[in-house]
Amino acid sequence: MKKFILFCITILYLLGFVSCKNTPKEEIPAEENTPIENEQKPNQEAPISSNKKVLIAYFSLAENMVNEVDAEASASMSLPGDVTRLAYYIQKYTDGDIFSIHTIKKYPNDFQAVVDENHSESTNPKLEKKVENLDQYDTIFIGYPVWATNVPRAIRTFLEENNLSKKTVVPFCSHNGYGAGSSYSTIKSLSGANTLDGFAILGTQTASAQNSINEWLEKIGIKKATSIVPIELVIGDIILNANLNNTAVAKEFLKLLPQSMRLSRYGDREYYGSIQGSISVEGERKRNFTKGEISYCPANNTFAIWFDKEEQMLGMDIIKIGEITSDYNVLKTLESGIEVLVRKTN
Repeated sequence: MKKFILFCITILYLLGFVSCKNTPKEEIPAEENTPIENEQKPNQEAPISSNKKVLIAYFSLAENMVNEVDAEASASMSLPGDVTRLAYYIQKYTDGDIFSIHTIKKYPNDFQAVVDENHSESTNPKLEKKVENLDQYDTIFIGYPVWATNVPRAIRTFLEENNLSKKTVVPFCSHNGYGAGSSYSTIKSLSGANTLDGFAILGTQTASAQNSINEWLEKIGIKKATSIVPIELVIGDIILNANLNNTAVAKEFLKLLPQSMRLSRYGDREYYGSIQGSISVEGERKRNFTKGEISYCPANNTFAIWFDKEEQMLGMDIIKIGEITSDYNVLKTLESGIEVLVRKTN
């Protein structure tokens, strides 16, 4: 019987690998004979009616392994973990800040070794860093892969180190077929917070989860972030409408408008070019992007428009400053070099 169960788990693992090429596996199944609990919805108060300051904290196995891919050595690396994708989908909707939870002691590169370590762990791991100025956030999203029907121990550490009792907490997770397990109730118990209905999805389905994320956020009362200023990108006879977000970097960029840029196509995923002028303020840096995103690269003082291959990770930091609201797919049909006028909408 045990051999049959092991055979079935192996087949499921291989099918998951084939259906989501190169995506690091993050979800850990329960041990044999462990009761599987149904997805649980935490008791919650009335949903929040508007976004104030949002933090999206998440733990990803792909970002906590011994030999992480050297992003500096390549323009792109392996696909982000399932939870990382979900976190940035939430950020796209809420315009919240991202915080990746990193453990001091890294997990093995071999997935079965990670499973064995998780099943034998008896203490919570120490974390590399803490959230700066936690008081500024009203709503905290907590993301994780489900490990043995519950949260990874790194999430327990995060919840124990941060007082979230006066916050609104929103769990989200990826799983391998067993759902959220008892993870929602664990988060509610450890945080002591008003905990909204969570989001749980198969790890193999996260790559196409943006619409599902948006519907869930709307259902639980999270309003979509509004942008401060509409702008236009004029490319010959084509006019793309876009919005700049409410960040210090976007406001600095706005001061430089209007301006014309020569943008070059790269990797069939982006157009980028140098900005006339400089941006001196800092912003939330990241190494991935979503289709339709507009970003600023502080290392090269460049402007970029992203239109495809959002599954790729980048070799240098970018800062999101806005997004295109028109059909960005038209960018796929353009030449390798284009002249773009970026201006405020009249």
